[in-house]
Amino acid sequence: MIELDTLAAAFVLGLMGSGHCLGMCGGIAGALAFAVPQASSAYRAVLLLSYNLGRALSYGFMGLIAGYLGSRITLAEGGLPVLSAVSGVLLIGMGFYLGRWWMILRHLEKVGSRLWRRLQPLGQKLFPVTAWYKAIFLGMVWGWLPCGLVYSALAYSTTQSSALSGAAVMLSFALGTAPAVAGGGFAANTLKRALNHRVFRSLTGAWLIAYGIWLLVSLFIAGPHHHHHH
Repeated sequence: MIELDTLAAAFVLGLMGSGHCLGMCGGIAGALAFAVPQASSAYRAVLLLSYNLGRALSYGFMGLIAGYLGSRITLAEGGLPVLSAVSGVLLIGMGFYLGRWWMILRHLEKVGSRLWRRLQPLGQKLFPVTAWYKAIFLGMVWGWLPCGLVYSALAYSTTQSSALSGAAVMLSFALGTAPAVAGGGFAANTLKRALNHRVFRSLTGAWLIAYGIWLLVSLFIAGPHHHHHH
């Protein structure tokens, strides 16, 4: 059974990191919002929601795989503490990255960019996005964009007890990122300026570092008898 605080943490991770999301997806959300020049704002909203739905589907699928693999590793003696430690370290790395103090996660994004090079042409073929179903497909493709924030959330989803719990963590994370990406389609520059403000970035970075440290400390306190309660 997945705990609410786990889902809340994933949601907050998405919400707090949404400045980073806007940097990565804001342009495409803006392009979607104005893809059909004569469209009503209601239709533009439908396109943006469809895009976010597609992105959430990809994240959920990744979470399903991560949760499944994680649950298999957890069955091995000492598997969960290792996964939790990796998750904590990645969250700390993401905190430094968002605060722009140390860009260590850039290296991780480079690894993901190999897969992205294959997928990107599929996304390009969907432009101009004039229908909601095209926007869903675009979101599904764009969900695989190399992103340290997504990788941090994925690492967190491997610490769950099942494939479904892993998917739930990623869907909760997607929900947290949605307001910025959807809102960014309409007010990209204003929102981007606010979310990329040094104070907001520093607070977000500090929160992620603190959360990562808390994960590591709680592991240390739990000690060798640490086991996951379903």
